Amino acid sequence: MTLTELAELVAKRTGMDREEVWAVCDELMAVLVEQIQHGEDIKIRNLGRFYWKMAASRNIRMINTGDIVSYPPRLKLKFQPSKELRKARIMQKYGVTTDEEMIKEAGKGAGPRVCPLCQAALDDGGACPNHGTEPFERTKEDGNKEKDD
Repeated sequence: MTLTELAELVAKRTGMDREEVWAVCDELMAVLVEQIQHGEDIKIRNLGRFYWKMAASRNIRMINTGDIVSYPPRLKLKFQPSKELRKARIMQKYGVTTDEEMIKEAGKGAGPRVCPLCQAALDDGGACPNHGTEPFERTKEDGNKEKDD
């Protein structure tokens, strides 16, 4: 979504004039960019946080010559989404619409559960269809079996 599309959507929802909304959005972006350029952290509730982080120096290899060169430390602009935004994204990803459904889905783990040996999807009881173990048993190098608790 572009800034123009955002301004048009806000104008439709609020009933305000499109040019007024555009002026407000344009000024908001100008202020945000100005503050970020001055090194300020920006926190916007229900959206997230823009902040600067120092990236460490590292050694890189020049492709043309093969020489190893030290790349200096530098500031990187980062964005950390808010809890509300992450929650909305998770709800959209897994197709849940309520907190109860989300809690139920979270009880299943984050995404599909897979067997660490064969990567097959585990059934509701946590058993692997290929190994048939419940709970999953792993074999030690010496051949003894050890159950997970």
